[in-house]
Amino acid sequence: MHGSWPKLTAILVLSGLGGCIAMGFVPWQQSLSGAGKLVALAPMERQQTIDATVEGRIVKWYVAEGSRVKKGDAVAEMADLDPVLPTRLGLERTAVLERIRAIAERERQLDERIHELNQSLKNEVSAADFRIQQARDRIRAAEQTQEAANAKVLVSTQNLDRHRAMFPKGLVSKRQVEVAKADKDTADAELRRAEAQLDETGNVQRTAEMDRARTMNNGLAIIRDARASRESARSDSASARQSLQPVETRLNRQSTQTILAPVDATILRLVAQPGSAV
Repeated sequence: MHGSWPKLTAILVLSGLGGCIAMGFVPWQQSLSGAGKLVALAPMERQQTIDATVEGRIVKWYVAEGSRVKKGDAVAEMADLDPVLPTRLGLERTAVLERIRAIAERERQLDERIHELNQSLKNEVSAADFRIQQARDRIRAAEQTQEAANAKVLVSTQNLDRHRAMFPKGLVSKRQVEVAKADKDTADAELRRAEAQLDETGNVQRTAEMDRARTMNNGLAIIRDARASRESARSDSASARQSLQPVETRLNRQSTQTILAPVDATILRLVAQPGSAV
């Protein structure tokens, strides 16, 4: 009895080792029964719905249910619900482009006008400065004439006074006194003319300076108006270009009405028939 235990233990150990070795050569699998839904771990491998980029109607299917497609394969061809929409969008785009071209031409003309106005103002101001300088030169000449006339009046006055003092003493004749008086009158007249000339040249200078200021103010006002018009044109151009973007976007979408497969896949179901709106 006691001798049979070692034999039984050895048989059990050998059986266990043999079972372990046998399991090493048998494929290992796990199974679990139950109800549920299998979902692929990778999002791109799950069931997907292909949506149209724009509203329209199906013209043609390039696939059938159960078809295998590669990424980029044509799936369907679509057309807009409005058959004349591409034409209307094209006309709208042409109108906007023409508006942009007209605004650009207007902006170019305003740039040229501003340049011409600046050059014209520069020339007019230079001419006004020249007239002012001429007036100043005449004023200096008139001042010198006045100084000479003053000196002549002083001399003629002293000469007349001297002749009048000597006449009672018989040192000069009456005729000499009359000549001295005539010289004094001539000197006085020349002084009055010199003073009048100085006043006149002063008025000419003041008029030239006022003309220059008026020319500058008027020219700058016209240039400001032209620059404001140019800024308005630039704003209109930016607005027109902004309005062009949605038109071109819609046109581009219209030109890509073929629906493509986003990934390699199998077509499970077609939910719309040719002619159906989607």
